Amino acid sequence: MKTIVLNNDQVAKDTYYLQLQVPEGFKYEPGQFLMLKINKLNEPLLRRPFSIAKVDETIDIYYKVIGLGTNILKSYKKGDLIDFTGPFGNGFDLRNKRIVLCGGGIGVAPLIGLKYFLDSKNITSHCFFGFNSKEDCFVDFGEIATLDGSLGKKGSVVDLLEDLDNSFHVYACGPKGMLKALCELADRKGFSMDISLESNMACGFGVCLGCSINTINGYKQVCKDGPAFNYTEIIW
Repeated sequence: MKTIVLNNDQVAKDTYYLQLQVPEGFKYEPGQFLMLKINKLNEPLLRRPFSIAKVDETIDIYYKVIGLGTNILKSYKKGDLIDFTGPFGNGFDLRNKRIVLCGGGIGVAPLIGLKYFLDSKNITSHCFFGFNSKEDCFVDFGEIATLDGSLGKKGSVVDLLEDLDNSFHVYACGPKGMLKALCELADRKGFSMDISLESNMACGFGVCLGCSINTINGYKQVCKDGPAFNYTEIIW
């Protein structure tokens, strides 16, 4: 499926905000992702997975420029056509608890959509986001932690959740080290948690097995079985 690029601007250090026209009939649940074909010059590149930050009048995606694919993606201009498949994956399951959203770096992106959805249902949530520094931050809400102390509290976003107890349910996404630390904190504090995993993918629907992870129930695919999992399932 092809759609039109409406915006593709830099919003933080190496971070871009991509807005796409919503195709007719497009349906999405917070937590799902798209696979974008971004080889404008027909290079033999696989599709790349990108979390959907939000869908309203546009499909919103935040991405960090890291390698060849994202360097090509940042060259797309307003009016360009882009090919995608999806959305893929399972959305977040809502829990009847006090809700906390915890994101690190570009992992904040899918939580923006969840926050937007919760707000639309008049469900209160508390947001905690972590970045390396002020120049990496691309959100203007929630409590912020930065590793260098240039914005918000100095330290890891995990430090901001020290006061949680078993009345809370956390939805988290971010780098592996952050998620592992959150799992240890959840074990210690007793709160429940779902984590959205980031992974390299080639297909998006469980065929290539490139995003397999080890769980207590055997190997699962992030694209098909996730990307959100209960944290107790994961074998790190």
